[in-house]
Amino acid sequence: MAVPSGEGTVNTVRYVEGDGDPGKVLISAGGREMELEVRSLPQEFLDWQVGTRLEGIRSFLTGSPQMNAFGAHLPVLSTVDTTTSTFPVNSAGKGVGLTVRKELLEEYTAKFETLIREGLKKGWHETMAGRLEALLDYYSDASKFDRTVLSSLELYARRTYTNVLADPRVTLLYVGMGAEGLKSYAVHCVAELVPPGDLFYRFAAAVHDLFHVPGKHQYPFAYRLWVCEVYDKAPGSRASQRLV
Repeated sequence: MAVPSGEGTVNTVRYVEGDGDPGKVLISAGGREMELEVRSLPQEFLDWQVGTRLEGIRSFLTGSPQMNAFGAHLPVLSTVDTTTSTFPVNSAGKGVGLTVRKELLEEYTAKFETLIREGLKKGWHETMAGRLEALLDYYSDASKFDRTVLSSLELYARRTYTNVLADPRVTLLYVGMGAEGLKSYAVHCVAELVPPGDLFYRFAAAVHDLFHVPGKHQYPFAYRLWVCEVYDKAPGSRASQRLV
């Protein structure tokens, strides 16, 4: 797949670092300039993410994969739909991951890229256990993660991509199971498109390719998803309660 090129292929999201706070993002959407506060993911969301992912990785290592673990990885991503005048929202399932802090990006990108190269050279199936062990180690210490940013890959550069160019505000809706039962969160983010070659792009691609056989074509973009709001969406007394 060719990478889209030319004017207008990358949106104009600009992050401004805060002084003692997570900062803000400046965006253009619907003909308006907006300034949105960046916030940190709540601890309960991070605990659910890490715990569910660890459970899922261990299940693959023991040969009994548990599909319910994918609830933490595959939210529905919704965008303002610019491709049709009939329905105002477009939704798509997207793999979305946690992201290490900026000072750890180079270390983990290099580590994961090395494991991927070894897998392609020595045999993908034969080296899968080693890559899963690396993911176990990756999720073993939640303090390494940047709580203001999530990551994803753009695989097709179609409707979601077109919509994000016009309006980078997106919503991730997570639904999955936790120790206490059904978990559901809505995470409102600003989606910044990151082109190939950027370290963040390489990191997002490497995390994806540790589990999936790398595609023959370069992914068009990575998404740096700046966290702005988080809501509890599970049924019960806290339904639609804002957490951050």
